[in-house]
Amino acid sequence: MDEGRIARGLRLSRLSWSVVRQRPGLLVIPAVSMLIQVAGSVLLFGPWAMDLVDHHSRGRLFLDAAIGAYPATFVVTYFNVAFYALAAATIDGRPLTTAQAFERTRSRLWAVASWAFVATVVGAVLRSLEQLPGGGLAGRLVEWVGDVAWSLASFFVVPVLALEDVGVGTALRRSAATIRRTWGESVTGAALIGFGSGFVVLAFIGVGALGVAIGQAGHVAGYGLTALAVVAVAALIAAQSALIMVFRLAVYRYAVGAGGTGPFATADLEAAFKPRRRRRLPGR
Repeated sequence: MDEGRIARGLRLSRLSWSVVRQRPGLLVIPAVSMLIQVAGSVLLFGPWAMDLVDHHSRGRLFLDAAIGAYPATFVVTYFNVAFYALAAATIDGRPLTTAQAFERTRSRLWAVASWAFVATVVGAVLRSLEQLPGGGLAGRLVEWVGDVAWSLASFFVVPVLALEDVGVGTALRRSAATIRRTWGESVTGAALIGFGSGFVVLAFIGVGALGVAIGQAGHVAGYGLTALAVVAVAALIAAQSALIMVFRLAVYRYAVGAGGTGPFATADLEAAFKPRRRRRLPGR
């Protein structure tokens, strides 16, 4: 990645943060969503779940995991719809509280539940490819290709559900059409947010591990250090999620020409999302 793209990506990260810091809810929503997901994972896949592993077939375990994934997918979708509604209002300068954003989400409850179901089913089908008889490497390759295709097609589904009163089918078609029409040559903002914060997260994980080692050596303060590191990692992940979603919202609104893009200049977004170049066939 050249220096110009890095600088542009860092600028987009700063612009995303300028939106997030205007509304505390834009940090609270992903943080609470993450806490609920962690709590749900502990309940579903804690040590007590090992009894299920010992007494159920692989097919049954796969089905149970798929069923267990639905609540997590629903929670993520529900909170993200509220986030996008609040972020759009913030960018537009419209008054909207976090509570009102969730009221908007409740009015879209059927669409949220439907999309969570579709996403869970597709995810389960993709995961099942590797389990097919004779799947092996070919199954993993098909799964990977399917994952990429599905991720691209569904890239903008949640922003569409948050901003437009449409059903899941229409949202998926609009998302896929937007991807086909404008291809992300290099979404440097989102990539660099994840890349940069990833190093910081790893650093705090290292601090947490050091704290555990100190604690095991007989110094109780080490566990306090670990607790602080865990809180810091959670906060960083929530902030990372918020910045990426704000950037994605701005890119979507720019791509479809619907709504403002706040502090993001046209040149910033054009650099991240350029019209896809069609390959010319030889002789044409």
